[in-house]
Amino acid sequence: DSELDILFSGVLVPYPNTPLYDEFRSAGRIVDCDWSHHDYRSVVFRPLRMTMDQLIRGYTSFYTKITSPEFIFGKSLKILRRHGPASVAGGMFILHVFNLYDAHRKKAAIFRNAGRIPSDIRAQPL
Repeated sequence: DSELDILFSGVLVPYPNTPLYDEFRSAGRIVDCDWSHHDYRSVVFRPLRMTMDQLIRGYTSFYTKITSPEFIFGKSLKILRRHGPASVAGGMFILHVFNLYDAHRKKAAIFRNAGRIPSDIRAQPL
């Protein structure tokens, strides 16, 4: 259990012309070079010690948990208890509800976008 009031999460994006991109590219880990897919809703690289499919499933499972109604309500109550009625609990609740809405869009997009990568590449760990 964390004292953090809100969590934001995204898939790592190795943007072109950055040291991370150069490192991944030289190691052969970039699988999608289309700039429009570097958007936090696509996995464009092969992770180490797991498959792309494992990364996608793990990420979407985590994101689903932190945007569940139970999590949102529980966090809002903790904020209210910790900071009192004049706190930003209402605003945080609204922000969490937005994250819930965004989670559904992000989950659908990440699975849809994964379909652009051949399954034999997605299923092979490095």
